[in-house]
Amino acid sequence: PRVGGPAERERVDVGFSAGLALLGPRAEEDMQPSLVMYDDDKRAFWAVGVQSKAVSESVVKYVKDILDQSGYEGAKITFKTDQEPSIIALKRAVSAARNGETVPIESPVRASKSNGMMESAVGAWQGQLRTIKHFTEEKLGKRLEVDGVLFSWLIPFCAETLNKFKVGDDGRTAYERVTEHKCKSVMIGFAESVEFILEAEKGNKHKADSHVYHGIFLGYVWRSTEYIVGTREGIYKCRTVRRKAEEQAYDPDCVNYLKISYND
Repeated sequence: PRVGGPAERERVDVGFSAGLALLGPRAEEDMQPSLVMYDDDKRAFWAVGVQSKAVSESVVKYVKDILDQSGYEGAKITFKTDQEPSIIALKRAVSAARNGETVPIESPVRASKSNGMMESAVGAWQGQLRTIKHFTEEKLGKRLEVDGVLFSWLIPFCAETLNKFKVGDDGRTAYERVTEHKCKSVMIGFAESVEFILEAEKGNKHKADSHVYHGIFLGYVWRSTEYIVGTREGIYKCRTVRRKAEEQAYDPDCVNYLKISYND
């Protein structure tokens, strides 16, 4: 029988890929692995540091939540990985936790090019990670240790900025493809010192209740206009953030006083 060309084939489900990645340079081989995920359809990807290759309840929940928040709750997807036992175990756990059907696919051994889009996504994330890491280290005058608290926030930050601000050949960002809305977030440098305002509780909107706080910018909340800011007291989500003057933009001491990592 005749096999139809690409235009004649009907896509029956969504392709979602995941894999474990390292930063790359030999000098940083001790870096803990990062889980990188890629949505073939929306061309969005996410990354998070993991404590080990063993499957944990928190990582399974993280992947499931990403899928649900990207519009795939209850939908059929194909979930593609390599044949690394730990990543296959994670895929099975996510499949069991989801409501929709999950079709598992494993790439052939030593055939990394079989999933070109995932390889490109990992490369883009690694490049962004190296660039922002080196820039931040220069601004702070301190090294970001790969097992440190600040570095744990840098891993998802690099994927999130590409999702929200990198424009594709269709004129849209990954955030727009997922949400059908333009990203209205302000672009802020990683680990910048910022001023932020916490909104008053509902029913208590008096302006006097609003207070300006100072903290370190750590990232963006996916599918939201909220920002993530860290302080000596903890981690906060807020909708209003103001950048500081260049000479006040970076506080080297933040490397020492931030205690809550992304995984906590």
